[in-house]
Amino acid sequence: MQSWSKHQTINVDFQLQTTLNEILSIKDSLMSIESNSIRVSIIDIRPAENFDNDGVTRSYNFVLIGDETGTTFLVVLDLAPEVLKTEYTYDITKIRRKNFNETYILSTTIDTHISLSKSTINPNIDDISKIMNIDLVDVKTIITAVMEFEQQ
Repeated sequence: MQSWSKHQTINVDFQLQTTLNEILSIKDSLMSIESNSIRVSIIDIRPAENFDNDGVTRSYNFVLIGDETGTTFLVVLDLAPEVLKTEYTYDITKIRRKNFNETYILSTTIDTHISLSKSTINPNIDDISKIMNIDLVDVKTIITAVMEFEQQ
């Protein structure tokens, strides 16, 4: 079991007990304002980015996911190495859409569960070039100039 934070855990042996009707597609999840469950294939896992949260070093990964309706990024907090593997299919519960740099992507929540799926997903990668162009830089640099005027 992997600990994400004191409230989040991942159990790769957990089996999602839900009907197929309760699993939304990526396309529908990106339009929903509610938390959702999805079944997705992992296409790529970006390197972790560290950040400080009240003196505690945390990390997040951008995970490129896909299903039959398209692709998007999933932001996963404090992902341990080797928990998710590319080209495997996972059932992920209680994810939410997130507005990130003026684009909707998906994000884990405090209640998210991730489990290896018994199904296989062949992702539709027709929109992958658009998704790959999303600006994933969370910290922006603001440059200001201070001009001094001489008083005469």
